[in-house]
Amino acid sequence: MSNVPDLDDEDRILQTKISAFREQLDFAGEPMIVHRYDSLSLLNQAVFTNDRPRSRLAREYRRLVRAIVGRNLTDRDGALDYIKGAGERWRRRGTVRASPEKISLKLQQIEDRHSTDGDVLFALGTFFDDDGQQDRAASLFNRAIDAGCEEPEAYLKRARLRAEEDPKGATDDALRVLRTDGLPPPLVREAARLVSDERVGDVAESVAVRSLDADGRVWVANVLSESPKEVRMGAAILEPLADDGELADGEHGPAMRRLALCYLGLGDCRAARRLLDRDGRDVEDMDIQDAFNYGMAAWGETGEVDTRPFERVIELHALGTEHGTANYHQCVAVAGWAVGDDKAALESAQRARDALGGRRGKEFSCWRYYRIVAADFLSDLGELEALIRGDLSRKPRFMTTRADS
Repeated sequence: MSNVPDLDDEDRILQTKISAFREQLDFAGEPMIVHRYDSLSLLNQAVFTNDRPRSRLAREYRRLVRAIVGRNLTDRDGALDYIKGAGERWRRRGTVRASPEKISLKLQQIEDRHSTDGDVLFALGTFFDDDGQQDRAASLFNRAIDAGCEEPEAYLKRARLRAEEDPKGATDDALRVLRTDGLPPPLVREAARLVSDERVGDVAESVAVRSLDADGRVWVANVLSESPKEVRMGAAILEPLADDGELADGEHGPAMRRLALCYLGLGDCRAARRLLDRDGRDVEDMDIQDAFNYGMAAWGETGEVDTRPFERVIELHALGTEHGTANYHQCVAVAGWAVGDDKAALESAQRARDALGGRRGKEFSCWRYYRIVAADFLSDLGELEALIRGDLSRKPRFMTTRADS
């Protein structure tokens, strides 16, 4: 409906016209409307909607164009537009305007009409992947790539679907993603997680990782902390920053702190201690995190507990606002045992259990120095409590980990 006046409809004249419009055209939906736009500029020869792109008239005509294009499934842009909107329509299953049968038919028409268009096939694969139809999605991603689709996400999505049954193929796809310059850190993380143990070094040397700035590398290494493989990957990503003289202190410090955690997770306590003791800092100058990690690194390297860093932890814990994470209480429990306060140590271990609660996600454990599932975290707490009660055969697991494993 066009040239519609934008006036008060006190007598429902416009509403009557709209009802007649829908009835005579057998049109179930709401009609699109282009309102009258009173402007003398319309008398000029210029295309008004091009010269005034932010006007209401221009917006309404653009909306009309999208509606027309979206109904022409033989048109490439129309097909892509329909697929993009199909997800929302699919979630409204059972409605008159968007039955699953109608949507499925249109998607099949698009697939048949654009069977050699990699981008359209990729969009279709994404739709079915989101809908849980992995087999059909995998087939479409294969065809999209064979048809020349170069989207990094096409390879990433195919890698996810291949991970269990074809880990080598998944690794190849993930490394193909990591050949992309300027890849956002979240996609770097997702691709890195799909690379096999044997190809960890290739991740650190990839174009995607080398194009990250220091903050991006630290972020990726921080989230890659859910297995020994990921910890090795994080260390390899951060190691080039250790000797980068151009980094500002605000970038170098966090990178080395994170790298120290990676080294601890790998059992390389000497390297971790060297990083945490950079510039010969005294324990009294360390914050609570560095003091704790330095104490753990020294314990792992020498086999003896140096109480000074753990005393610093207890001191700062008493001064600061108590954290609520299970990992924090676990660390305080270790520190309490190290300084000889077994009662307080056991109380902190119990707080760690309480803080973990019924969580289903993963929690960072200072017993291993990577994130683990709740059941494993509770197992670590059990070993810590046994140590506190006098079983000196118990040691944090990272201390028995080979540095090159």
